[in-house]
Amino acid sequence: MDLRVKKALKFIEKNLDKKISLKTITKYCCLGRSRLCELFKKEIGMTFKAYLKRRKIEKAKKLLEGDSLSIKEISYRVGYKFVQNFYKDFKEMEGVTPSEYRARYQIGKFTNKIN
Repeated sequence: MDLRVKKALKFIEKNLDKKISLKTITKYCCLGRSRLCELFKKEIGMTFKAYLKRRKIEKAKKLLEGDSLSIKEISYRVGYKFVQNFYKDFKEMEGVTPSEYRARYQIGKFTNKIN
């Protein structure tokens, strides 16, 4: 894998709780916008924006599997400024709202303990 893409991936992982822009990543990796987008698509198989959204939602799912944080807090912890945008992206990617995901996870967890 291209070292600049690896560098970008590490940066994303360390900063998932923040707003990460393509401009920030291009500066950090010393690449032009179009070159970074091209490399991301080639190496990762998706656009920068799609990858970033996927990682944020994956982290949110892990946080939703616990019940100590509110959905609003989780949305902030994965870098969303507005909870509505988090809900929209989550539903788009997972087919359910964050609340529904948490409820289904809790039911599944409870059912698994019984069996």
